[in-house]
Amino acid sequence: MTGLRDVTRDALDDLLELATAHLLELRYYDAHLDRELHRIYESGYWIPPRCELLGRGLDLVQFDTAVNMGPGRAVRFLQKAAGCGVDGDFGAQTEKAVRACTPGDLIAGYCATREAYYRELARRNPDTAVFLKGWLNRLNALRHEVGEGGLAESRGPGQ
Repeated sequence: MTGLRDVTRDALDDLLELATAHLLELRYYDAHLDRELHRIYESGYWIPPRCELLGRGLDLVQFDTAVNMGPGRAVRFLQKAAGCGVDGDFGAQTEKAVRACTPGDLIAGYCATREAYYRELARRNPDTAVFLKGWLNRLNALRHEVGEGGLAESRGPGQ
């Protein structure tokens, strides 16, 4: 029995060595993947809609909208909520209009604009109505995260 125990111990030691090597590889891969994902989100969805210029809460709403609908639409929603010209270009006029708004009111208006867009999309294209509840759930989670009230009811289009 001692020989079998030694073989088992040797096999276990080999297995642990192999598992440790793979774990180190996975940690390296995870770290590399995290850096790559950060780069993609920053360069594609944080910088283009100018999230860095926005206050806490509004930056998250802008970023989430850019990820969900694209940076151009995120800027247009922000411009509409801020009451300035809607052209999809975040320039000096947009920045000035945003700074003139009360942050809570701006976030509420932005989220209302996004909700209205979802509902209109589902109304115009009934094939997309199946996604409305999920879209509104995402928006409600965002509203909750940034402390904005006015949660949307997850009802069907046109209701």
